[in-house]
Amino acid sequence: YALSKKGYRVTIFEASNRLGGALWLIPFYRLPEEVLRTAVNNLVRIAGIDVKFNSKLGENKLTLDKLRKEGYKAIFLAKGTPYPRVLTFDGVRVEGQDLSGVMYGHTLLYEVSHGNIGKNYFKDKKLIVIGGGNVAFDVARTARRLGGDVTVVCLESEDKTSRDGIPADEEEIRGAWEEGIRIVYSRGVQKIIGDRGKFKGIECPKCTSVFDESGFNPKFDCSDCIDLKGDLLIITVGQVPDRAFLQKEGLLDEKGRLVVEPFTLQSLRKDSVFIGGDVRRIGFMVEAMKEGIVAAESIE
Repeated sequence: YALSKKGYRVTIFEASNRLGGALWLIPFYRLPEEVLRTAVNNLVRIAGIDVKFNSKLGENKLTLDKLRKEGYKAIFLAKGTPYPRVLTFDGVRVEGQDLSGVMYGHTLLYEVSHGNIGKNYFKDKKLIVIGGGNVAFDVARTARRLGGDVTVVCLESEDKTSRDGIPADEEEIRGAWEEGIRIVYSRGVQKIIGDRGKFKGIECPKCTSVFDESGFNPKFDCSDCIDLKGDLLIITVGQVPDRAFLQKEGLLDEKGRLVVEPFTLQSLRKDSVFIGGDVRRIGFMVEAMKEGIVAAESIE
């Protein structure tokens, strides 16, 4: 939109069949569907932006180099974080994430936004949501609205003033509590329990600290462990970018990091490629929008 206002001809290559990206994962009780759809469509219509849907970079020979050969003078890459982060304990993937009844919060929000999950889908079901961020509470409150009996389990403590305090916003936590969602603080997941291929519960040791001098590095007291039973487990511990694509396009350095000039948002590995939004740094909607504006200024 910012580039179009400056007189440039802009094309959006959209991987799905609708614009909006991760905004569609925000529950409709927070961001109504019609508001999102109208706002995005108006931006495209007013600015006269060309949109090519179902255009996935990395597939059908659609690469950054090919786009440049087709005459595009600059490329802004905003692929976001399309994949859920898997659950780990002490740096090792927790087994059992392929059991029936185990899913990821990212997937649930996606299916709900596409209308693939109907009313009372989780009626009479006990659900456990793993995670302490706003997205985990989006998932928990969405599952509650679909009839589920929901418990949230998080590494962090209840004290938000502590470094190890739960990161979700206060209004999200209060909203969940008012809706009858239970919250179990300072617990990790060391084992997912299954029976005949179906999820049955989790083993949760006490989390004694979440961060140390090196950053995120949870510590546990495995002598203090509780079992939680449930019908469904929804893992919501973050999202990750399409690293295979970034590697293939040569946008990562020798240590596997995405290297971007922080002031201009230009890739330090490829000329005329700019990178912004969640693929660079996961944040709030308005921060991603700001990076689009910053990138537009740099491109010009």
